[in-house]
Amino acid sequence: MDVLRRDKSTEALADILDELYVKDIKANGNLIYAGLLLSNMNSHSNIETHFSNNNPNLVIISIGINNPGRLITEAYALAESKLSKPTTL
Repeated sequence: MDVLRRDKSTEALADILDELYVKDIKANGNLIYAGLLLSNMNSHSNIETHFSNNNPNLVIISIGINNPGRLITEAYALAESKLSKPTTL
């Protein structure tokens, strides 16, 4: 949403999406906490070594891929491309 709010022409779209997210969470239950770890192929080891939590409602999704940096770079490039034309979304 922050990216959409940077441009006056897409601020209204950001507001609509924010409202939809809140309505969806309220309609489908209470979201307590969800975590996502995107890492290299050692993500399991990293979690086991460095993660400590006593939250019984925690959900963590771990994704281990060969080149996480490239995935993030390509995802941001694609998002920027799509967000630059919000009427086509």
